Amino acid sequence: MLAAGNADPPWEALWAFYQALDDKGALDDDPDTAWGATNPIENWLGVTVSDHRVEEIRLNEAGLQGAIAPELGLLTALKDLNLADNLLSGPIPAELGSLTKLNDLNLADNLLSGPIPSELGRLTNLRHLDLASNSLSGPIPLELGGLTNLEYLWLDSNDLSGPIPAELGDLPNLKILDLRNNPLQLPAPDNLVDPRAGLEVRLP
Repeated sequence: MLAAGNADPPWEALWAFYQALDDKGALDDDPDTAWGATNPIENWLGVTVSDHRVEEIRLNEAGLQGAIAPELGLLTALKDLNLADNLLSGPIPAELGSLTKLNDLNLADNLLSGPIPSELGRLTNLRHLDLASNSLSGPIPLELGGLTNLEYLWLDSNDLSGPIPAELGDLPNLKILDLRNNPLQLPAPDNLVDPRAGLEVRLP
């Protein structure tokens, strides 16, 4: 198997992610796409590489269990991170806020807990952010109000609490904001109760 000390930093990050999993799920199922020293990174299941940089990780419904390794934050060329529909647990690493080229971040339908990191507010290229159907708690970070390219924000079916930031209603490109099934403080801000044209708001 590939040893982290023998890999370039992007591969070290992927290997740290692999090692942090309690159940590797589909990552070991097919010898042709298995993660490890017997296959080049380009062949690893769910990984897209361009110019020796990891640009996509798509491992939705891959049977993964365990924590999300903070080393994924080293993959600064990443544009798409999809880990939805697994059994991932523990916190969302604040280090994901370093992935400033991300367009899509999907961690929905897992067992993630703890707060939404305010560092996700650095992901100013995000168009889709889906954290729905986890066990996330605490307030919605005000920093998400700075994601001016965001089109879809799904935070439904968590345990989020506190006031709903009015800044979310001012995001110029937002099309859907889903906050259902959270014990958030109501009433919501006026700009979410009566949203602008083109914005669909689903309140608790």
